[in-house]
Amino acid sequence: MQQEKDSNEVCEICSIIRGENVVLGEKNHQEQNIRKSNIGLALVGITGGAAVALSVIAAPFVTPALRKVVAAAQKAQLESVGVELNPWLVWYSRWKAWRSGVSSSTSFITHDLWKLNLLNYKNIVIFGVEEMMPQLERKLVQELSSDGLVVACRFPLPTWQPIASFGSGIDTVWLYQRP
Repeated sequence: MQQEKDSNEVCEICSIIRGENVVLGEKNHQEQNIRKSNIGLALVGITGGAAVALSVIAAPFVTPALRKVVAAAQKAQLESVGVELNPWLVWYSRWKAWRSGVSSSTSFITHDLWKLNLLNYKNIVIFGVEEMMPQLERKLVQELSSDGLVVACRFPLPTWQPIASFGSGIDTVWLYQRP
């Protein structure tokens, strides 16, 4: 069997050298293209699957913050801007705001929080991880207006004293006035 394959390859190479139309070569070329196409589709599938899995994993952590932004827009009739680095979560947030009927008073942008200038915002609702809160405090002191308010969800600011807190456990939120 191997000998027959080697013989076919030699014949194909000879035909190519002579400039003849090579049916085997075209077939092999097509098979290579199909293999490349299948590899590309597999990579797209794996990447898409990973993105969906990460979004599903992140949803329980993001959903409480999204609910608070939507609730602020609904009940307090506040203009709200959500900032998120993950574009999938931004699109999900926009869809949820639309479904909740607050898309006209909310917007969500894909942006790095650390590169966003907070001077244009008087009040901030932050839903972050515990490790980012000390750095966030420093950013807020530098950029938040002196009469600005901060609502921290799930994790408190480490050195600021809250003026109020609501909820319990992972649903706790703290209200701060900039010191």
